[in-house]
Amino acid sequence: NLTIAQLIEKLHFETLSVEDLKIIINEIVNKSSKIIKEREMRSIGPLMGEVMEKVRGKIDGEIVSKELKIQISNKLKEMK
Repeated sequence: NLTIAQLIEKLHFETLSVEDLKIIINEIVNKSSKIIKEREMRSIGPLMGEVMEKVRGKIDGEIVSKELKIQISNKLKEMK
C-alpha cells in the first residue's frame, strides 16, 4: 500500500502555488500589452488560453481566471 504522498509522486501530480501562478500571469500580461490595450477586459479569453496551456492540471481554472482579471485590470490602469 502506498501513502498519499507516494501515490502523488508516482502519478507525477504537480500543483502550482498561487505565487507561481501570479509570476506566469504577470509574464503573459506584460508581453500582451497590445491585445490588452485593444480589447481591454475582453482580452481575458485569449490570455486565459495562453495561461492554461502552461498551468492546466496544476491549479484550478477559477483561480487562474480571478488572478488574470486582477492583473489585466492593473495593466489597464497603468496604461491610462
